[in-house]
Amino acid sequence: ARLLLEASALVPAHSRDEILKRAAAKCADSLGLVGVPLAATASLLGDALRAGAENLAAPLLAALVDPSAHSQLDDDGGLKRAEDSIRLYVCAVSEGYEKALAVSSTDIEALLAVADVRLDCARLMLKLPAAARAALFQSAPAPAEWITDHFYCLDFAIRNYCALGSRGVADWARAGMSARDLSDFRFNWACAHALRGQEEAARQLLEALVQEEAA
Repeated sequence: ARLLLEASALVPAHSRDEILKRAAAKCADSLGLVGVPLAATASLLGDALRAGAENLAAPLLAALVDPSAHSQLDDDGGLKRAEDSIRLYVCAVSEGYEKALAVSSTDIEALLAVADVRLDCARLMLKLPAAARAALFQSAPAPAEWITDHFYCLDFAIRNYCALGSRGVADWARAGMSARDLSDFRFNWACAHALRGQEEAARQLLEALVQEEAA
């Protein structure tokens, strides 16, 4: 499953969905064979589902950079694409990362992932026009309506990022996280603050990241 997930990054976007579905299916099969799921396998399932959500959302996000594309959401199936992406994000959390955290509540990879998913959702929702956001809220699978509330998502992500920021570098190393992973985490933490309108907190995090990269 991990090889399929890694291979998906090497193929064109239009061919990626099928590979990611196969990776997710293999993870789900493995989890179904054991009474107590392995945290690593559950997180991998979350990664495959999240990658599928990102692949669906990518062309939509690119189109929405142009304000004239907003009126084409329904005509071009953009709203359906957004709905499918949101549903995969929900599954990534409920079927993947939350199951990993049920096994190990301090798992850094899973804690980071549930925060990153919230940030991904907030970014998607903030780019959509108000009418599309309202439609997505109505269609969001219960009890996961939270995923279409960008303020909730950002506040959740920031809380998780703050908790992870208090963990020492040694904890990250023991979890198998690289220096690049740590840098990406701090950048996303800053982005969450910026999107929430907390510019000073974002600035401090980015300045600290630049200083660390230069050291």
